Amino acid sequence: MPHDPATYASAVSTGYYPMMKSKDPSIQVGVVVGGGTAWDTYVLAHSKFDFVEDHFYAQGPGNENDSYLLNQAPAALGAQLAGIRSEMNAAGVPANVPIYLGELNSVYSDPGKQTMSIVNGLFAGLALAEAMKNGVTRATWWLGFGGCGIGNQSPSLYGWQNFGGYMSYSDGTPEDGCPNAPPISRGTPLPPARAMQVLAKFAVSGATMHKVITSGGQGSLVAYGARQGAGYAVLLFNLDKNGAIVPTVTIANAQRTSFNASKTVYGKNQYDDSKNNVWTGPVTKNLGTLKSTFTINLPPWSMTVITLQ
Repeated sequence: MPHDPATYASAVSTGYYPMMKSKDPSIQVGVVVGGGTAWDTYVLAHSKFDFVEDHFYAQGPGNENDSYLLNQAPAALGAQLAGIRSEMNAAGVPANVPIYLGELNSVYSDPGKQTMSIVNGLFAGLALAEAMKNGVTRATWWLGFGGCGIGNQSPSLYGWQNFGGYMSYSDGTPEDGCPNAPPISRGTPLPPARAMQVLAKFAVSGATMHKVITSGGQGSLVAYGARQGAGYAVLLFNLDKNGAIVPTVTIANAQRTSFNASKTVYGKNQYDDSKNNVWTGPVTKNLGTLKSTFTINLPPWSMTVITLQ
């Protein structure tokens, strides 16, 4: 069977879509996009679907770069998602048809040490925040379990592991496919899963993203904001590997002058425990009462959620 957009669109519209709907009218059927303009334009205009699915892997094996993954790859994902939405608009797809991220990770094959490091944890947080900013309501990190590898072990990449993997949680001892990996209890959250634990404080049910403006020369600061009911949350990344930063945060037009605040942080300080095979999780602290303008210390290479309720 030829692998072209016309064949794919026809198979979905005349085969999979009606057959699946006949079994369960409520089932959701999607089409895969992100295969280039020619593919996307045809598939979006000639298929029946309830959502579109995109995949994003930031790098090719052997070309992993920590600086690129943190400082450029998240924006590349955001641009890809915005481009797909523009293609959907041009094809006349209704604005309420969602984009889902079906696969997301840092490298598309042969995972190496970067995938186990704080760098990939921070990338997971940044990428998922960019997805939320672009209206993506469902995303899947590739993978939950499995996918261990011994790919790129370059000393230019930060990290303490001699193995890599797509898994968010340890497979157990030894890691499947990595017999030289140290003993890690099955189900132990690895850096991408730790990042999601922090994000869970930000992306709560009913929250809405709001525009954030940063200033003051904090070049390593990346910020996202959300309204959570009667309160707020701020997601802050410090992309400086070695130095803490202390930005000032202001909740513009806040409806209250003070809030009960807490922070949850995960970063290099926690990840570095894995040098001794200790996989420390995020740290949560009650901050007491904060005004609508406050300062916060962000450790090196870290992600922090401040909740204000």
